[in-house]
Amino acid sequence: MASARKNIDMVRELVHYAPDVCLSTDSDGRTPLHLAAMKGRVEIMKELFQCRPEALDKVLSHGGETILHLCVKNNRLEALELLQQWVIIKLLLLSNTAHEVEVKVLNQNGLTALDVLAQRNVRDLKDMEITEE
Repeated sequence: MASARKNIDMVRELVHYAPDVCLSTDSDGRTPLHLAAMKGRVEIMKELFQCRPEALDKVLSHGGETILHLCVKNNRLEALELLQQWVIIKLLLLSNTAHEVEVKVLNQNGLTALDVLAQRNVRDLKDMEITEE
């Protein structure tokens, strides 16, 4: 609730005393990072990611959507740009390991985040600048 309601002080307190709260999920499998991304709470996203970067990899139990899907679906360009930076950083950090970041994850409808963006045809998201690499 603190991450969705823009209460950064409460988020800081919670992650300080109980860092695993970053990985807790609601009935739909959404973590506090998902909720902050859906609301475009970029500063809160930064706090949560610094505490538990692995929360970025969580997939929703209902719908199979990733945090990337949620940013696009909720028109959160600033959150999407932040995630893009994190994915690039994560790729650089993991480039010498066997791990890969799954940016082409499909939701229950068989769509990637880029597919969702194309369906929405939202010009205010600068969709022409978002491409697969």
